[in-house]
Amino acid sequence: MVAALAAVLLAACGTGAYTPPQVAQDESAAQALVADLAGARYAAATAGFDPQMQTALPAAGLETAWQQAGQGDLAVLVPVRMANGPLVVRVVFNPAGQVAGLFFQS
Repeated sequence: MVAALAAVLLAACGTGAYTPPQVAQDESAAQALVADLAGARYAAATAGFDPQMQTALPAAGLETAWQQAGQGDLAVLVPVRMANGPLVVRVVFNPAGQVAGLFFQS
């Protein structure tokens, strides 16, 4: 249920506005990394890390961090374009699928 709600929230925020190629490429790479994490493909998730990140967070460490982060609430980040600039809305859901937090970051 939470995943379905997250998909609806993300789809609702689509603006159809032009996205520069580098931004689109970076967003795609970030989504692929998160998909690798969700699929427990930690070595694949770390493949794009620079040497400093590979040293600081190797695949085994990433697995531990991901598993610890996955215990409890789920946060969905929703980018929003406001008249006075961009905003990121973070909606936090508890395991029952209820909104447990709502945060705004400009």
